[in-house]
Amino acid sequence: MNRAEKRKAIKTGSLMTTGEVNVLLRAEGRRMLNKAVNDYSAALCLVLRDELGFGKDRAQRFLSKVSEIFEDISDERLSVEDIKKTIKDEIGIVIK
Repeated sequence: MNRAEKRKAIKTGSLMTTGEVNVLLRAEGRRMLNKAVNDYSAALCLVLRDELGFGKDRAQRFLSKVSEIFEDISDERLSVEDIKKTIKDEIGIVIK
């Protein structure tokens, strides 16, 4: 496709601009991240209930704190590397 054909395709809406593609990719990336977090949260809740005896209130408080941490990471107030270092330094668990 030459430049004239690309311009015509963009004008008619049959071809997306780079900016539009980037917006879609970011939205898809966020959707996939949200699904992964939701799936992991479900597994965590099951462990909290089965292994540690958490009820609804304690599990919801836990999930709220996890959600806050993910928001801090998303807003770049906190990094995953900082979290991993803290976990290693304070409780001796290495997360790769």
